[in-house]
Amino acid sequence: MFRRKWSFLLFLLPGFILLMLFSIIPFFSGIRYSITDGTNVNRFVGLDNYRELWQNRMFLLGLKNTMILSVISAPLLPL
Repeated sequence: MFRRKWSFLLFLLPGFILLMLFSIIPFFSGIRYSITDGTNVNRFVGLDNYRELWQNRMFLLGLKNTMILSVISAPLLPL
């Protein structure tokens, strides 16, 4: 009875491993990489990269263009 009750975990394990491998681990690796300086030493810089990003003119232009495109195209999709 006990073996049959927990056998579903055996079927869930491959999907869980793939989820961890391709979604969760890269997500947290990206966060870890974003708070370092990106060199071989990987010195911790905290939120300085994000502060610098919000002061970058090209990023702000790209963000503005993306928002405009989303506002224009999203209502037109159901048509």
